[in-house]
Amino acid sequence: MVNRRAPRGEPQPVKIWTWPKIIFLYPTLGVALICAVGSLLFENQATFWGSFFLVAFFVNLLVMAFDFPRTSSLNLFLLVIAIILGAVLINQRFTFIPQLQSLMTGFTPRANTQFYAIFAGSLAFVYLVVLLIDFRFDYWLVRPNEIIHRRGLLGNVSRYPAPGLELQKEITDVFEFLLFGSGRLVIQPTKGPAIVLENVFRINDKERRIQALLDAINVEISPREEISTVP
Repeated sequence: MVNRRAPRGEPQPVKIWTWPKIIFLYPTLGVALICAVGSLLFENQATFWGSFFLVAFFVNLLVMAFDFPRTSSLNLFLLVIAIILGAVLINQRFTFIPQLQSLMTGFTPRANTQFYAIFAGSLAFVYLVVLLIDFRFDYWLVRPNEIIHRRGLLGNVSRYPAPGLELQKEITDVFEFLLFGSGRLVIQPTKGPAIVLENVFRINDKERRIQALLDAINVEISPREEISTVP
């Protein structure tokens, strides 16, 4: 099979992958590794590492469960978390909410090094499988004349016309954009339904490259149209 590349100086075809939501759990993977090492080196701090892991896991789940489309919503979320954590820490030194003090006194989550290591290893294995399958067997390719969707182990292919398509970029979640620069691409071909690509990493770069490809197509088509209209 001949690998045809665009001539130097012309926009290159753009390959796009969409990823499942679980990929955004990678901060928890990092925290699990930190807790595994920390609990191994400081066994007497098991409650601290357990609390640290649970808080990080909880916040990561909130990021995945809810969309924060604006910076204001992100700031509000961080403010609420800061107030809650601040109240807990202050209440430990100066008891102003006795019920909270008694609740936190009985809150002693603990886990050993094996738990954190197995959690991190399991999540890393899932990531590896996702990356291998999606990277190799499920992707979109935007070329000057067509959009190609390759999917499945048997190489199923769908093709859409590229000339005249409309492109829309959406940053649906500020957190997810900060984690991977991800967002949503909506591609509307001249024929067929709109193509909605969720969780596209480095979406600004993908949008810029596709737009450059479309601009090159328009420049190439316009002179031909002018010639054909001459009586």
